[in-house]
Amino acid sequence: MELPLKKSKIAIVLPRGTSFGPKRATSIDLCVHDFVMHSRYGGSTKIHTTTVDSPFTGFDLRFDSGGRGGQMTKAFRIAKRIRNDCADLTVVHQHLPSAFLLSKTLNHPVLLHSHNFHKGMSPSIQRFLKKWRYSSLAGLIFVSEECRNDFQNKWQDIKIPTFVVHNGLDLSIWRPAQEKCKRILMVARAAPDKGVLEAAQALHRALPQMPGWTALLILSEIDRYPDYYTQVRQMVEASNGAIEIATNQPHQFVRSEMEKCEISIVPSKWNEPFGRTAIEAHAGGAALISSGRGGLREVSGDACVYINPDDAEDIAAAVMKLANDDAFRRALADRGRERVSTHYTIGKVCGALDDVYDRYLPSRSS
Repeated sequence: MELPLKKSKIAIVLPRGTSFGPKRATSIDLCVHDFVMHSRYGGSTKIHTTTVDSPFTGFDLRFDSGGRGGQMTKAFRIAKRIRNDCADLTVVHQHLPSAFLLSKTLNHPVLLHSHNFHKGMSPSIQRFLKKWRYSSLAGLIFVSEECRNDFQNKWQDIKIPTFVVHNGLDLSIWRPAQEKCKRILMVARAAPDKGVLEAAQALHRALPQMPGWTALLILSEIDRYPDYYTQVRQMVEASNGAIEIATNQPHQFVRSEMEKCEISIVPSKWNEPFGRTAIEAHAGGAALISSGRGGLREVSGDACVYINPDDAEDIAAAVMKLANDDAFRRALADRGRERVSTHYTIGKVCGALDDVYDRYLPSRSS
């Protein structure tokens, strides 16, 4: 007699610093929200996260409020809950030490889902210990080919399986406005590596030559680099109202502004692991200006204008080119929307992620 299919159970562990709720969700929280909601294992997945006010609803959450002890004690607490839930697979997002500790504590596979580049290390006892941590895992999931290739170049002696699963979007909730605002939008952390100051300088130069156009900077973590944020604010104030700032906004506000704006800028100066803001700009129907650094070029392909993020004049020239050429701007926006529809729909992405999980999950009950 054929045995019934088993409902495999997955434990998702979020790192410290995330906030699994609509008010202050990080990019990792948004990814996990969409991954679990659209996964074929969503109904049997439990998410282990720190306590937040007003968490996302519709998920099976296990909160860890902190308590006494360090990283190891916390890992033991989470491991106990995972064992009590009889999980078949644990997926730790971003935090290698937690993934390593859980791999040594649980009797089922542990994957690390990485959202950033990994540092290389010269031969040393520290490299040996880190290699031991990596090698204890059942596999590594990266958000881009750029990240995986970088890891494999730096850690050629690690032989565990690696996979690439991009971020994805539920395009059914993204509705580009029929009548767009003549607005340039930038969404980023208020950090030097995001190129916020150069973008503000570029907009300050370009907007006086663009009648009817305005700009909005949606910035988060404004207290992390206070002197830098002060410089950005000074540049915004010098624009006499042409540039506005909104800080620490929920993602629903961000999505609404993406759907209304004509142009979006992602001028990251560092190598972005993926660039979720870029695919959101494409999904919102904006014409995108991008630095193309890191995974950004992988994300956008030929569906954006690339600039040097260290050169405010170059950014300003790209903004004015798009603002002054309606046909080119709209064609670029259409190309971006098509690219997201082809490569980054949540159904396509979650199917790929579930296929990774299938490699490690039991398929039938015992």
